Amino acid sequence: TMRPLRFFSTSTIALILVCGWFTKVAVAQHTEWDGQEQPRTHTTDISHIEMHISFDEPAKKVIGTVIHTLSVLPQQDADSHITFDAADLTIQRVWLQTNNGKHEPLSFDTSTQGKLIINLPKPATFGASMKIGIDYFGFPKRGMYFIEPDTFYTKRPEQVWTQGEGEDNHHWLPTYDSPNDKTTTDMYVTVRANQEALSNGRLVNKKKNR
Repeated sequence: TMRPLRFFSTSTIALILVCGWFTKVAVAQHTEWDGQEQPRTHTTDISHIEMHISFDEPAKKVIGTVIHTLSVLPQQDADSHITFDAADLTIQRVWLQTNNGKHEPLSFDTSTQGKLIINLPKPATFGASMKIGIDYFGFPKRGMYFIEPDTFYTKRPEQVWTQGEGEDNHHWLPTYDSPNDKTTTDMYVTVRANQEALSNGRLVNKKKNR
């Protein structure tokens, strides 16, 4: 039996799954900026992220759907594409969610290492708002960690936890992965019945799948 849990958060991304008695706090997004560094430039402002994630723990695999609500920032020319950070991820499908809830498929390119470039149906001008959905899976090498017993630590509890500080979340979630864009989040996490999912934010609902 799997249990989906929904969390609501207004700031940064954090997640840990635990089995049994073991708990640990994990914060997964760096929010401070070094004033000596130049902020990363970006053409869109993400206002909300809706995440649906589950796991194949023996394979150390994350399976997800993410929906980004975003708007175009002021710039010289209209934007014909959206670029997200995405490493260690296989992108299966990308779509534009229309006002009536339908999914309009979008073409995309992952040939640039660590990037997901999404082609828009028409150039988007300043202020244009849209919802971009992405189906994906991946085997994260950073940002998300699968912990299990081994020959040295036979009683180590099974865990999945994130540590995305400051720019490692894109190894398990395709997004703009930089601390200079703040957003609210909804996180729907499906876990085994003997597990608990912990996150920052507020627990909205919890139910059992049958």
